[in-house]
Amino acid sequence: MQQLLNGIWHSFPIQLVVMHLKKNLLLLFFWVLLFGFVTNLLLKKMGAAYLFLDPEYLGRVNFWGFFWVGLAFGFFFITWNIVSYMMHSYRFPFLGTLHSPFFHFCINNSLIPLAFIITYLLSLTRFQESFEFTPLLSVITYHGAFLAGSTLMVLLFALYFRLTNTNLNTLLETLKRLEKVNLPVVITRRRRRLRRQGIGTAGASGFSDKEWQVTYFLNHRLNIRRVRSTKHYAHQTLEAVFQQNHANALIILGVALAILVLLGFLMDKPAFQLPAAASVLLILSVLMGLTGAFNFWLRGWRALGLLIFFIIINFFTRYDWLNYDTKVYGLNYQLPPAPYNPAIISARADTGLITCDIEQSLFTLDRWKAKNAPLTPPGIKPDMIILNYSGGGARAALWGMTVTQTLDSLLNNTLFDRTMLMCGSSGGMMAAAYLHELYYQKQAGNTGIVMHNPSYADELTRDYLNAVIFSIAVNDLFYPFQTFKTAGYTYRKNRAYAFEKQLTQNTGGAIALDGRRVSDYYQAESNANIPMLLITPTIVTDHRKLYISSQPISYLTRPYNQYGFTHSSFETDGVELMRFFEPYNAQNVLLSSAVRMSATFPYILPSTYLPTSPPAEVMDAGFRDNTGFETTYRFLHIFKDWINQNVGKVIVVFIRSDEKDRDVKRVTESLIEKVVKPISVFITFEMQDCYADYMATIADDELQGKLEVINFEYVPAVKNVKASLSLHLTTKEKQDIRTAFSNEVNQKNLHNLLKILGK
Repeated sequence: MQQLLNGIWHSFPIQLVVMHLKKNLLLLFFWVLLFGFVTNLLLKKMGAAYLFLDPEYLGRVNFWGFFWVGLAFGFFFITWNIVSYMMHSYRFPFLGTLHSPFFHFCINNSLIPLAFIITYLLSLTRFQESFEFTPLLSVITYHGAFLAGSTLMVLLFALYFRLTNTNLNTLLETLKRLEKVNLPVVITRRRRRLRRQGIGTAGASGFSDKEWQVTYFLNHRLNIRRVRSTKHYAHQTLEAVFQQNHANALIILGVALAILVLLGFLMDKPAFQLPAAASVLLILSVLMGLTGAFNFWLRGWRALGLLIFFIIINFFTRYDWLNYDTKVYGLNYQLPPAPYNPAIISARADTGLITCDIEQSLFTLDRWKAKNAPLTPPGIKPDMIILNYSGGGARAALWGMTVTQTLDSLLNNTLFDRTMLMCGSSGGMMAAAYLHELYYQKQAGNTGIVMHNPSYADELTRDYLNAVIFSIAVNDLFYPFQTFKTAGYTYRKNRAYAFEKQLTQNTGGAIALDGRRVSDYYQAESNANIPMLLITPTIVTDHRKLYISSQPISYLTRPYNQYGFTHSSFETDGVELMRFFEPYNAQNVLLSSAVRMSATFPYILPSTYLPTSPPAEVMDAGFRDNTGFETTYRFLHIFKDWINQNVGKVIVVFIRSDEKDRDVKRVTESLIEKVVKPISVFITFEMQDCYADYMATIADDELQGKLEVINFEYVPAVKNVKASLSLHLTTKEKQDIRTAFSNEVNQKNLHNLLKILGK
């Protein structure tokens, strides 16, 4: 028994796993990521598992989606083996005596990949049956597609290495032929050094201090074979075999990188847009290959080399020729950057401009009142609705569409007539902007638009991740040298471009890349034919708001009241895009870019940089105001006198993709959670909710009790099983989001809303 256990322990597959645990933790990290993704233990709230368990190709989950994922996994598997072989083959000199050394290495190095495949297929089966309601036969087809893709990729690599890699017998025959023609032997510096150290002569293994003890291995027929001794072979001979194999491995990595660059040229072709999971595997493969090459060439100097590498990259990326900041599509970046400082920002919001903008908005409010007169009984003041949409990815977009369309249907298609303002952040504003555009087209005479048609929600919330992550894999990881022209200017393609292009497709061209400009709404909003749409991403450089609207709204950009109360320490904490960047053709800014800036989730989408000096960086609106409450209550404060004279009730409807949970829960925190907690406190939306409630009480006081706040919150049917904060939703998640409107709390709030409106 002891002999059996000893044989298992010193078998090649087991020793390779031990070697990885001891020497290869950095490479094992890539496997940890994959296991974490497919088991939904890593980035659960972001829905990372869905990329692998529900891959879409050409807008559908089918055989080909899983085939591409399998093909990419096969490439990842081979990359893993190439890197491991390059870094550690010298520890197992017996490989040099085998026919096809690299092939045998791959077979014995498959315990971890095999464990992943089993885990993946089990997770896939459970997910498809539970979340997509897929028949068992289709699930089996998906299994076959994944395995077929993986096998095909492995076979292609196996064929290449079989045709090109040298083994010991081939090398010895070559040396014999060289000896027959009396060719001189070139003694390299490395060989002289080895000879001085007593290494390299016949009978010396050359691996005495680094060779790992291996007794058995699996051959190409998966038979167990005993390892032969290599002491009678010269070290240089075995080393020559490994060096030739390493050279072929590096060639493969180089070709793979070239293929990724080539795919970058085809990123606009839907047939070449791989499923997001395949793109993730390609990204990890490239990073793993670069990590392995770095370790292989620098060996003991890798830590210092890595430090020097990052210092060099950090230094050169400061220069424009190696930098490519994402831009606002429609703005002119060819002019010198606009000075950006508190004095200039405040000058764009002086009292004269604020007074003028208030007068123009009062004109709009009068038009809104006249429009709502037919909807109100004689002698009764009309009720004003303000719609606020929270962030939350595709979940927020679908919830925003579901609630708004249902309300419009119940109010006999009058919701948007009653609504004065639409604001919010991130995914919610994707829904708001889409509905706003559909209503604009309907008012312009498009009789084919039915505002509560459910197909609009289905299309808007189709997958975005494939296009975005594919762009990262084949374009953004490298220097994005491809350009495109839109709105009269030329910009670089990256994942921001990919997102806007997908948004164009998902909205049927309603929010189009090179389509609708924000300024196109000016006349319709000014005349109150449609609600005002306010998009407010965050300028993270100084934490100001960037107000994007067709209307002049300087009165929202700084503290202001009718008495002119001000103080030298009061800041202008908002910037009007249209006014500040008027010389840069701000009237030309695309609606798709405004929506994208508002929904810039970190890392998934890139930050946008304005043409200012110093550069102002713009990110997700939710960083400062996730529900748009601040914008709403500032608006109500400015126009409180007009509202008190002309409006019945002011109904602020919050359409939230989460719930306001104030329960105090006792939790057991790990050491890591305790360390991260002080940071996470600053990125929670609960602080915003507390501030919003306080502002609501002040607003109600100013409006003489006219304020009504109605919350429609997405609460999952099963507690703690909430749809992910992702740009991809499963069938079950979509059902869960739609049915959430029927829960007891939302129905109660709906009853209150209809009661206030007299319905």
